Order: sequence, then C-alpha cells, then structure tokens
Amino acid sequence: MNRHAFSLIELVVVIGIIGLLLAFLLPALEKGRENANNVKCASNLRTLGQALSIYANENHGQYPRTMYIPGQPPTAGTGGDAPDAFVSGGPAANDMTAPLYLLA
Repeated sequence: MNRHAFSLIELVVVIGIIGLLLAFLLPALEKGRENANNVKCASNLRTLGQALSIYANENHGQYPRTMYIPGQPPTAGTGGDAPDAFVSGGPAANDMTAPLYLLA
C-alpha cells in the first residue's frame, strides 16, 4: 500500500502562491469598494437635489427655509459661509439661500 502525501515543502509553496494571489487581489477589491462608496454618495446628493427641486415645484418656486417667521420678509446670504453666520448663530430666519448649503 503506497500512499502519496504532500511534503512540507509542497504545502509551503502552495500556501505561498495563495498568499501572493491574495496580495494582488486585495487592492483591486478595495478600489472597487471605494468606487461603490463614491457612487452611493453621488446618488445621495442627487436625491437631495431632486427633493429640493420637487419641494420648490410644489411651493411656487420657493425653497424650504431653515426657520419660518410669518410676516418677516425673506432674506438671502446668511448661510454657512456668511461672515456673520457664527456670530448670529447660523442662518437668519426666512433665509432662502440656506437650503442650497445642504448640498455642499
């Protein structure tokens, strides 16, 4: 009864080849995962833009406001990068430009 078994050297060579193949495949898989994450992020931004457009179409071209105070006139330009945004505590009431910063 002759049994042929793998020697230790053959097993080490096979394990080394498998490790080498994995070393080549893992960066490609990571790149694919990063690409999928970018596509998902772009899709989320597109959905936010569509939601703002649908809202504006249903509300006579008016975008949503951050805080609505009836009777106060609409304001513009008090969004996140305005010079007085941190002093005043954020966008002013009835700011019409603040929703555009949602996409940024």
